[in-house]
Amino acid sequence: MQTTSILESLDILEKATTTEEITTEIQNILNAFQTMDVRELEPLLDEELEVGSEKLDKYYFLAVLRDVFIKYKEYGDTQLKVEEGNCGGGCSKTAVKVVNIRGVQSNKNFAFVIEKEQDSISGIHFCPAFIHFDKTRAFACPALTNIAYKKRDEMSGKDISNWNDDESIETIRKIAQMFDDAGIYD
Repeated sequence: MQTTSILESLDILEKATTTEEITTEIQNILNAFQTMDVRELEPLLDEELEVGSEKLDKYYFLAVLRDVFIKYKEYGDTQLKVEEGNCGGGCSKTAVKVVNIRGVQSNKNFAFVIEKEQDSISGIHFCPAFIHFDKTRAFACPALTNIAYKKRDEMSGKDISNWNDDESIETIRKIAQMFDDAGIYD
């Protein structure tokens, strides 16, 4: 018969509580995505949150989401559907969730990876290779992806004049198609 010490029990309880807190925190974030309300998201995200390989902060992420939500509204969406899946590009080993937000009316996709380090959400990065659990791909909307990259450069103080929307969007579309044709996302 295996016995568990009080300290081991407390450790198990603490881990379960932490996991439950992270799950609740993520669920609150996902609920805010559905309504496209950046103001609702702001207090849910930690100040130390790192976004993307450039290690930009939560305000960059909120600025991108604000612009992405505006674009969804231009597409006629009043609500987004949150879908969970995997990254077909082999994203981070610290991923706790890979999430796609899809316009209910437009059917446009924009996905990201939520990362966990120790017992808290440590980062978020955009994911152009979202795959549903049933292995179907949700192609990232090139216009929404363009918004994210353009905002990244703007917030990093880089020149954004080369982000001509039509040309950039077409380039993003072609790159995604090349990766898909090559089976990168399989």
